[in-house]
Amino acid sequence: MTDDTTLSGTAGTSGSDKAKGGLRSFALAVGLLVFLGVCALIGFVIATLFGFKMWANFLGHRIDGSMVNGTLWGLSLGFVCTLIPLIIARQALRGFGFGVRLTILAFAAIVALPNIATLAIRFGSSHRSEVARNVLETDGNGVITGTYVGITIGVGVFLLLVVWGVMRWNDKRKTRKLSRKLAEMAGDAADSAD
Repeated sequence: MTDDTTLSGTAGTSGSDKAKGGLRSFALAVGLLVFLGVCALIGFVIATLFGFKMWANFLGHRIDGSMVNGTLWGLSLGFVCTLIPLIIARQALRGFGFGVRLTILAFAAIVALPNIATLAIRFGSSHRSEVARNVLETDGNGVITGTYVGITIGVGVFLLLVVWGVMRWNDKRKTRKLSRKLAEMAGDAADSAD
């Protein structure tokens, strides 16, 4: 009999089908990363054209030259606007359709815009970014350094959450395997008692 079914009665998959699936998921991951990069570039262009001075003035008015306030604003914006977008972007790796994944990544990029704008002001070389940088240096002391530290802490917390999630998933998998083995042993013991 040349039936290509497994013991469970489902059709078996050949090695080439598995390779195509792996290649397809790799291409999807690369496509999603390219899309996220394009979103970041679009955010940078929008920030360059419209938002540098407006963002610097927004922060400058709230910080009002205080180093403590600037550092706290930078820490909080850097942390929140890094951790939340990473958690949102992580959801794009789930089994959603391509359009939903792109929407999730676009939303993550929008949530990350405060960090993108602050870093664009810091590293930008245009006249607008220089003007905004001067505003942050006079009225928003410490916000850029606080943003760096907040981004670093946000990435670190995200990596800890990912490691914790993987460990928890692995523990659940081991528990299910052990439960099946115990049920199998109990069934064998019941059969031998009869």
